[in-house]
Amino acid sequence: MTDADVEAYDDEAYDGADEAHDIDTGDADPRRRRRFLALLLAGLAPWVVLIAPSGRDVFFAWGWINVEGWHVFHLYEYLFEFTRGPRALPRRLQAWPIATALYAGALVSALGGLVFGREDRRVTGGLAVFAMLSLLQFAAGFTRPGIARPGVTPLPVGVVAVLVVLWWFDGDLLGL
Repeated sequence: MTDADVEAYDDEAYDGADEAHDIDTGDADPRRRRRFLALLLAGLAPWVVLIAPSGRDVFFAWGWINVEGWHVFHLYEYLFEFTRGPRALPRRLQAWPIATALYAGALVSALGGLVFGREDRRVTGGLAVFAMLSLLQFAAGFTRPGIARPGVTPLPVGVVAVLVVLWWFDGDLLGL
């Protein structure tokens, strides 16, 4: 085997590896734009709406709003000013910042596909799915026995929003 044969074999193996790992490499693929737009819109939607007799709280990726008094609290305030840091919070309350970090990873992955033309859809979709699961844990934490207050209802609307938007804009992202 000559050096040229080895290089040709390596090029063929590399091309096959791209297909095997399902990495998008085309230029200006409209699916990348739709995927990024879908994730961006899902991040702008409310993630969890907490309905209580005392008021309503709406949680977003960036923070939460108390609708009764229209107080806005950023995620940084939640983690570092109102508490002793993320490690001091119970797991059920850590799930919201974790969902935000996972969502940010999915958004960066989709942005990388849009800007650089290289994205593994499974990474983007997987991070979005894990963000949704974390939101479900956050919402479910308000319904646990011994913790839940009477009349408090969490609605994880962000999970539905992310699924609908991802399916509508790019159904192949989640294999749908």
